[in-house]
Amino acid sequence: MVKCPDCKKEMHGSTSCTVKYIKIDGVKLKRDTTYYDNNKTCHDCGIKNKVGTVHHFGCDIERCPKCGDQLISCNCKKKELIK
Repeated sequence: MVKCPDCKKEMHGSTSCTVKYIKIDGVKLKRDTTYYDNNKTCHDCGIKNKVGTVHHFGCDIERCPKCGDQLISCNCKKKELIK
């Protein structure tokens, strides 16, 4: 199985990433916990889709809490997780 490099949990089948905050351009922000599809689990990182769960960093579904675009490809700079 694949483990999240940040929270060290198994990605598929886990309930959520445990790293709740991200720093973008020097500002600490709570990671977006909204889910954006109708599946029971995320097709990319495998978490259970429900309000309050956090996608594993690098998941193509997670949204940027600053701009709202896809986190892995948005134009916001200097993204780092806060453990």
